[in-house]
Amino acid sequence: MKRVLAFLVVCCLLCCAGCGGETSFSGKTLGCISEGDKMIYLIETSEHEKIALFANKNQTVRCWINGVDPAELSFTKDDGVELFASCRGFKKSYTTAEGESVPAYTAAWLEVKKVKTQNLLSLPDSTAVEIWQGAEYTSYQLPDGTELLRENIPTNIGDLIAGNVAQFDDLSETAKEKITVFYEQQGVLYDRNEWLNNAYSAYLASADQHSFNGYTLTQELQLTGFSERCLYFSTILSTPAAEASLPQEYTESRQGAIFDRTTGEPFSVGDIFTCDEQTLADALFSLSEITDPKLLDELNAAFDTKHVIFYPESLEVYFPQGSLPSQEHTFIISLEYKQGVADIMHEWAIPT
Repeated sequence: MKRVLAFLVVCCLLCCAGCGGETSFSGKTLGCISEGDKMIYLIETSEHEKIALFANKNQTVRCWINGVDPAELSFTKDDGVELFASCRGFKKSYTTAEGESVPAYTAAWLEVKKVKTQNLLSLPDSTAVEIWQGAEYTSYQLPDGTELLRENIPTNIGDLIAGNVAQFDDLSETAKEKITVFYEQQGVLYDRNEWLNNAYSAYLASADQHSFNGYTLTQELQLTGFSERCLYFSTILSTPAAEASLPQEYTESRQGAIFDRTTGEPFSVGDIFTCDEQTLADALFSLSEITDPKLLDELNAAFDTKHVIFYPESLEVYFPQGSLPSQEHTFIISLEYKQGVADIMHEWAIPT
């Protein structure tokens, strides 16, 4: 019985393969040719395989990259475009103008994934770095296509406000504007060039540069809580861990901010508590029930109110990786307001 079932499964798979199936490709464009009622896009994948993509002349090439209109692209090699295609049907063959026979597929979906900008960067040894723009990220690549660094586009405060209508509905335009200006001035919390140089150093030290996994930087903004008078935010930063040889390991840090819901003016953490900063640190460490003298000394030395994050039912104190000598990873103290935290906060500041 099992052999019969196995035979039937194999037959089904062969039938599906015979029907063409669906496959996808992504690669940099080499040219675009108009032939009769169809367009032929030539691409080269990261594995240096050339592929022809057949599409109808009226087929839409989609693109969500800000400021890029596919109608204005020529899709030549000099254009600097990476095209994604979802294809259906049988594999075919196409002969290029140079007489080269390449595999060809009919594209059901075409999308511009990223485009090369006119900007160039230079590494310390004068190696050029190309900048490619995607819909949600910026990619920094060597001329051979190796991605050293990917910088995800940070959360836009305007989009965050638009996505949390209920929490921001009672804010005046002045308050919204002040919060927006605050985050525009804050910008990113990392040094892009420093991380690019770190990624390049890791690439040079890699035993297999062809399979190098580039670094990724991600900065997100979240609305974490609100009270009668306050709005609480957290900027979350994800960066590669300290070990340059392990780019796949990442560490996360968080930085908080508090705003007056009426005026949009920022509050300091000291404004919402009834005690000074040192008394606050002592109180939080006491409530956490940490008793190790060495760790307490490290916590006191590293305590920074910008790493205190407020949530609806609790607050967290973040100690980024490397800030505590005895701790290998990011260290977090989490305390519920009902554990005694609310006793040292102004009532109007306690999140609901």
